[in-house]
Amino acid sequence: MPKLKTGNFNIDYLDEGEGPVVLLVHSAASNNKQWRQLIEENRSQFRFLAINLFGYGETSVWPDGQIQSMSDQVALIEALSAIVEGPICLIGHSFGGAVAATAASKMKENIKALVLLEPNPFPLLKVANKHEAHEEIMELFNFLKHHGEKGDWESAAERFVSYWLGTAAWPSLSEDRQQSFIATLPNNKHEWDAVMNMDVGDDVWQSIKADTLLVKAQETKKSVAGVYEVFQDICPHWDFKEVDEGGHMAPVTRPDLVNPLIMNFLKAVY
Repeated sequence: MPKLKTGNFNIDYLDEGEGPVVLLVHSAASNNKQWRQLIEENRSQFRFLAINLFGYGETSVWPDGQIQSMSDQVALIEALSAIVEGPICLIGHSFGGAVAATAASKMKENIKALVLLEPNPFPLLKVANKHEAHEEIMELFNFLKHHGEKGDWESAAERFVSYWLGTAAWPSLSEDRQQSFIATLPNNKHEWDAVMNMDVGDDVWQSIKADTLLVKAQETKKSVAGVYEVFQDICPHWDFKEVDEGGHMAPVTRPDLVNPLIMNFLKAVY
């Protein structure tokens, strides 16, 4: 995969296909390979840049002891988008959705279309008085922070996977997959810093110029469903869609449901 240097960091990314540029931003505890099916099925129509965020693939690891902000992650998006000409489309899932949305608010006319797949700007829940949803995600946040500070990444990884995929998910994983999740969770510690301290004022989202699609699964977590509802109030001009199955990880587990929504939206924009 090609690499790009920006400041003190290296950015690892995929660059495949031809046509309008679509920059893909993966979820936490994942990497740019989560977009493989979307790329393979549509590379004749679009050029895909699939970034690895801090600590994933061969992108530089975020320095321990330094608080990460959403602007730090957005700087990676800005640097990669600068290698192409003209406005691009941004697609982000979960944490990647929060990064993509923030990037779109900063990059304005440089973003032509924005697709947010269950984004997680969780401070919105507190601002909008979504008390149950906020308490649910804070329980996860506090557990991960507590165990992460002790270096107990195995417990953190098990709780992370169980929250997003269900309690049966962790024991069903192979030893290699469990170890892979455990190895990625230190990245997630920094990502929580970025999310929990992000600016979630109405003006941030209303400043987005791009045509925007927001997608959630019907059977998703209360925390993510709450964010979806808040965005419906703040930005009613966006396009809102639901998929029947797959939960929070539907972009990975049910690309057959999610990818057609993405492509229909992009084709309408372009």
